[in-house]
Amino acid sequence: MPCLLTEWSVSRLNIGTNYFINSLAQRSHLVPVSVVRLCGPATRALGPFDDFPEDLRKLISSKCFYVNGGYQVDGSVITDLDEKEIMDVIKEIKESNIRNVVISGVFSFMKTDQEKQNPGNITESTVPFVDESTGEWILSEYDVHCISIGTGILGSGGGGAPKIGLLRALTTLKKGRKIRVIHPERLKTKSFKNGKVGVPAFVGAPTVGNEKFASGREMVEALECIEKILKTDLLDENNKKQLDVKEDGNITYITHFDLTPLEGTQTNTRDIVALMCLEIGGSNATETLCAGADMGLPVLDCDGMGRAFPELQSSFQLGDAVLKAQKESSDPVESICEQGGGVHLITGKITNVSQETNGGFDRGITEIEGTGKYGDQEMIVEFQNENLIAKRRHTAEEKVVVTTPDIITVVGVDTGMAITNDIIKSGMHVAVIALLSAPQLRTKVALEVVGPKAFGYDTDYTPIGEYHSNCTIPLPP
Repeated sequence: MPCLLTEWSVSRLNIGTNYFINSLAQRSHLVPVSVVRLCGPATRALGPFDDFPEDLRKLISSKCFYVNGGYQVDGSVITDLDEKEIMDVIKEIKESNIRNVVISGVFSFMKTDQEKQNPGNITESTVPFVDESTGEWILSEYDVHCISIGTGILGSGGGGAPKIGLLRALTTLKKGRKIRVIHPERLKTKSFKNGKVGVPAFVGAPTVGNEKFASGREMVEALECIEKILKTDLLDENNKKQLDVKEDGNITYITHFDLTPLEGTQTNTRDIVALMCLEIGGSNATETLCAGADMGLPVLDCDGMGRAFPELQSSFQLGDAVLKAQKESSDPVESICEQGGGVHLITGKITNVSQETNGGFDRGITEIEGTGKYGDQEMIVEFQNENLIAKRRHTAEEKVVVTTPDIITVVGVDTGMAITNDIIKSGMHVAVIALLSAPQLRTKVALEVVGPKAFGYDTDYTPIGEYHSNCTIPLPP
């Protein structure tokens, strides 16, 4: 029997799924959606999201298109579908890089014929948009979501919070700026000849960055300073004394740089013509994308270390696999393993996290108690910003199963979203996955720097498998 509920009569509400909590309660992992309303001249006074809470509407509301179509209450047509009008909408959708589209017709619950026509395959999922004239991959909001998810997974527990990078990139797109990605071979073309590639990044413990947000201008201003220096003769040995150069351990830096003395001293035009991610992991990747958009520069589809795969495409494809698994209610963990050629090490509950921040690093150990078919096992993951080594404990035996440079990532068992070491907590239900590192990191020289012995572990690196590139976005050289 229905009853009237007043505000004070609701004392408790139980929410049954993580998806609901993540999307509505925490406002996380949401993507913008455009609506095509088949309505003719009717129902245009109110938009599809007008009754949503303002913060939720800002996160998910994209363009809305009102077109001919729809039905009356008796099933008769309000107006016939206009194929040309629909094709114009499709064109605008593609040019705007919109990836999430809903078709909603007036009284469609009584008659679904018009919605099912789907003229021009308006809701068909498309591959990322590559401009044939420039060879540039123009990132859409969906692309950014996928890359953010993928960089979190490939970041091996470090690199900064992917969510912060995602919000920054979405804000950049909403300002009307373009995020462009190009094949590295395009640097050989005339338009990039003799130019320089900037490689910006944030360095330090991610837990600090979660509280002390960046201003959003650090990368751009640093690159602008470097560009000014490149255009002068200050790099010549005789003139370096004009720069206030400091050294701290292995780091050499300039504490203060005044642009005014450089006026009239320009000797060349060595411009920065493109950017490259230092690492395609965590927020460092998306921050570089934002810097490229702010400076009007493309970003190369590669990174400076190969730690998290050498292409942005890999991040996109992992994120796309996770979002599709969520949509289809399939297992996101298995989707990650299938897409990334990874190994599912354990599923379980985090029982202990010990962590401290010192020397610019988050250092610690995560202990996981297996559940289900992993119920007789435990896993210990040790990290220094990134996860370095994973040990499996079975009965009294403890065995190393994965080490750096292979990628050890911890994800939510239900969502497939990365859980970075700056936010990991006891009680979380997680899966641990090992993904293959790039072959460049498996050489003898590289292992001296990124192998387990470089971090003090008395064990040799044993790869979990053979690396295969799985990139399908057709970026022309």
